[in-house]
Amino acid sequence: MDDGSISYNFSTTILSIDLSQDWTNSSVTIQSTPKIASCWDLCDPTIWYHEQEGILYTGFGGWRSDLALNATVDGGDRSMCTFRPNGAGSGAWEDLDNSAELGSIGEPSQTLNAFSPDTAFAVGGYNVDNAGGLPTAEMFQFDMALKTITNISAVGYEFDEGAVAVGRMEYVPSFGPQGIFVAMGGTYNPNSNESMVSFETVSVFDPTAQKWWNQTTTGSPPAGRIDFCTAGVNSTSATYEIFVHGGWAGTFGAPSVPFDTIHILTLPAFHWIQVSYTATSPRTGFTCNAVGGSQILTIGGSDPNAPGVFQNMNGSYGFQEQIYQTADPNLQGLAIFDMSQLAWGSQYTAGLPSNYEQSDAIKAVYADPQLSNNPNIDPGVAALLSVTHFASGLFPITRLLNYMSDSLTAQTGTNSSAGAPQSPSASTSKHASIGAIAGGIVGGLVVFALVLGLILVLLKRRRRNRAVELPAPDASSYPGSPYVYDKDGIKVSELYQHRGTWNESPIEMDAQLQPSEIGEGERIELSAGQS
Repeated sequence: MDDGSISYNFSTTILSIDLSQDWTNSSVTIQSTPKIASCWDLCDPTIWYHEQEGILYTGFGGWRSDLALNATVDGGDRSMCTFRPNGAGSGAWEDLDNSAELGSIGEPSQTLNAFSPDTAFAVGGYNVDNAGGLPTAEMFQFDMALKTITNISAVGYEFDEGAVAVGRMEYVPSFGPQGIFVAMGGTYNPNSNESMVSFETVSVFDPTAQKWWNQTTTGSPPAGRIDFCTAGVNSTSATYEIFVHGGWAGTFGAPSVPFDTIHILTLPAFHWIQVSYTATSPRTGFTCNAVGGSQILTIGGSDPNAPGVFQNMNGSYGFQEQIYQTADPNLQGLAIFDMSQLAWGSQYTAGLPSNYEQSDAIKAVYADPQLSNNPNIDPGVAALLSVTHFASGLFPITRLLNYMSDSLTAQTGTNSSAGAPQSPSASTSKHASIGAIAGGIVGGLVVFALVLGLILVLLKRRRRNRAVELPAPDASSYPGSPYVYDKDGIKVSELYQHRGTWNESPIEMDAQLQPSEIGEGERIELSAGQS
């Protein structure tokens, strides 16, 4: 930065937050681990966690930014990479060397994707080789044990066999033989903000039968949108709630404000409720993560209603830096939403059980047969709902806790947040866990606003490119999990850079921190009140 101006540079780090101890968004410590050179720096990369191996896979989706030198650095063919957490907030990268297999499918981005304990699925999205095109109707399956990618059918998906992009998909482990996937939102035509997919219908995928159903919902669904975030939690009353927050419909300025909403889809009723509060601060390009009990952690984001942005979505208006220059309403870009109290806070509490107690609003749904008995439940979906796993789990991240228990027991005491007291349950547990909030911190660019220590993360793309923000891994059952690696790599700040029309979808960003030695904490300041 020169004379207070913002500069752009690469970030090749992954960030981690210690979840074994209590913290607030003013006290939390964020650690940084550099990537290896052979792992490409991608905008909004997919990140999936393989339970059996205890590793993260990244690099399936995403695109190379054309900002600065990013389009030409890192020679060689693209391949997926793995990251193995070490239990101390860092870990080891490895090149999977499957460039030939990746090359055969193009470069998918902005897919709707999620992962189960051993398999990841990605549907729709854009192929960056098809400049300016509509979303594709493809669906891919990644077998983490075999490390193979298969192009499978998306027949039965709501819009043109999966031709949707920039929506979200959640893995719901509580229903179905091997869990189910619920896809929602997005757009089927990037050239019009009238093409937003309605939330009145969500799509349900059974990974066992590999079949889609389109399920109508009841209640108060969100308005159609893109670039929102989702997270899921299972309740003590054998229901599963999907939290949906933020996003926009592609138009900067005042039209984006009404998208500052929180809606919750409760299963098995497939009924929507809306949390009552006044919309004031719309956010896009951020992530949501279930981090134990009723806690949903939101991270980062950009402001589509920033002063000076262009409101017209049609036409090219250049790079709109304004969306990154307003202060994040939450310190360090972090906030906690309580699913039981339906209220925002800044305190994270470690060691909570994986299940949470329903809010009064959700309890009211199941107390009223007219709300809980959806008359339009598809018979195929009903069959999946009849198979439940609330007692035994099937949670994709949970057993990572035990996978690394021995090493974590020895290491977690050295990387605590300054001033953050350790919870009794976390301090006495021999099985500290590593959560996986693999976020868009794996490759990209960084916006440095050194004034008042503000660091914003962002990436840039061309109009022909499309990116995909992946749903954050379900961390709903991370009791005492020592570290959360957010997507979409590690969850920390995701901000988008927009250039031209809205269909240059948001990109997940990397936080630019200097690599730190293990045990050394780095912070990303996204403090309210900074400018």
